[in-house]
Amino acid sequence: MGRTIDNLRGEIKNLRHVSTDGKHFVCQHDINALFTKTVIADAIRECVQEHAVPSYHENIVANRIFTEGKIVFGILIWKKWQHKLMSVIEHNALDSQLPLEITQADEIMENVGWDFAQNAQWEFLPRTLTKEMSGYHTHFRNEEILPFIGETRLAGRGFDEVFRVSVLPSLQTIFPEQVYFHEYFTDAMT
Repeated sequence: MGRTIDNLRGEIKNLRHVSTDGKHFVCQHDINALFTKTVIADAIRECVQEHAVPSYHENIVANRIFTEGKIVFGILIWKKWQHKLMSVIEHNALDSQLPLEITQADEIMENVGWDFAQNAQWEFLPRTLTKEMSGYHTHFRNEEILPFIGETRLAGRGFDEVFRVSVLPSLQTIFPEQVYFHEYFTDAMT
């Protein structure tokens, strides 16, 4: 591996948070801040040296990643799957297309497609809790990681429990610029 890609993998490791249910996640705004135009250009240059990107595509790939694919590129670097970058670009499977379904990921990434679709992409797509959600019920996919980073049990009776949870500030818009807590109920049967 190249120095830039190895450094990026280390930076991504440092950006990972652990949710209260033990799942790791990375905030999208952290990935966007990490992947500057210069860093992407250096990383793509290393991908060219590793023969993961043809040299004649170096500049166009770097521009596409900078404008459309920082999250996907972050996933590929984190998982050491840079060799799948050209296939991802050729299938136009960049950030706006996430999350990918298993069949689509298998077609694009072959032997790592299932892992990408079931695991890796969700670490980079944690759910943002928005103020607008407070006015109605919201359904979540089972794979989505909720940005709860701390919890305290407040009460419980029967099958219900009440918790106070800490929400990662950058993944919520409910209480801007404060310490963030949200109480929720869980069903003890699930």
